[in-house]
Amino acid sequence: MNLYIPRFNDHRPSAAPTGEGMPDDRKGAPKHADGGPYLPWETCVDPERLAVMQRELFAAVEELARLERWPDAHFDHVAYCLERQPNSTLRSDLVHFLERLRVTCAEETGRLAAGLRP
Repeated sequence: MNLYIPRFNDHRPSAAPTGEGMPDDRKGAPKHADGGPYLPWETCVDPERLAVMQRELFAAVEELARLERWPDAHFDHVAYCLERQPNSTLRSDLVHFLERLRVTCAEETGRLAAGLRP
């Protein structure tokens, strides 16, 4: 079972209209509510945009690891997984780590502000 299907199931209309035959490369794909194939992988991203997203993801993970004081082994494992992830998971991973970084930075700012109060 694909664990990413619920995360990407935003009910976009599929490329194949209802009633058309299923192309060979899409046989076995989950069915969308509109009758066409549900293809949860990412749409095409040009190589330059892909490189920017990868840099943003690694920068967010590095900063998060620094703020949360991850052990080296934990950081190495996350970096290993990110380097080998399919492009289809890049956008959701970027959103996840940027959100975690935003929350961690807000908590750190709150701690610093609390320490500066009389």
